[in-house]
Amino acid sequence: MNLKKSVNQKNNTRLRLLGARGFTLVEILITMSIVTVLIGLSVSFAYMAKIWAAERATMTAIGFLHNASLRYNQTIPIPLSDKDAATYAVNTGSGLRPMTSMEYFLYRTAEIPDCVDQLQHLPKELYVAVVPNNDGSPTTFNIVLAADPSSVVKNAYPLKTVKDANGIELKYCARASAADPVTVPPFDAAMPYAEFPYFASAGRDKSWGTLADHDAGRPDAEAKDNVYSFTEHQ
Repeated sequence: MNLKKSVNQKNNTRLRLLGARGFTLVEILITMSIVTVLIGLSVSFAYMAKIWAAERATMTAIGFLHNASLRYNQTIPIPLSDKDAATYAVNTGSGLRPMTSMEYFLYRTAEIPDCVDQLQHLPKELYVAVVPNNDGSPTTFNIVLAADPSSVVKNAYPLKTVKDANGIELKYCARASAADPVTVPPFDAAMPYAEFPYFASAGRDKSWGTLADHDAGRPDAEAKDNVYSFTEHQ
């Protein structure tokens, strides 16, 4: 009886010692490594979710702009060429600058009800007022003829534009043929040709890049992530 009691006391003592010794350094390091990996995965997922949400917002904007372009063409059979934007200039108060193709598209479609119906669905964070020199508060501008700045087309016009989720202004492109260069800043002749008007985003890298071969559509590295409405709405 005393022997059995002695054995039980030894076992209980051993268990107490095992319970009191805590974790070894190896166990702690393994636990920390697992926690670090889990935190890294959660941060990466949150970052990617933010990128995906931004890209969805950009595609939503491009989709509604595409619809507005279709409504314009249904209302006015004369194509809305991006090159016509060169006809106008924007008086910023401190000088003249060319009207961008995106500003021009919104300017021309602002008074067509079917177009406005599409534009009002643009994400508000991307459909923004133009701010002079990217500073100060939104204001109004005088729209003038580029060839004759004294000829004011619109007084105190609340100019707007559409940017992608990376803060880069979208481009509106409507070219007559593949050989027709795009002349409106910030366009260049490397923009791909399509048989109908389209909109484009510079993508995640915020760089437009160039297309070395229009027919084959082989973009350089900077242009590979560009987004075009003609690839989404064919």
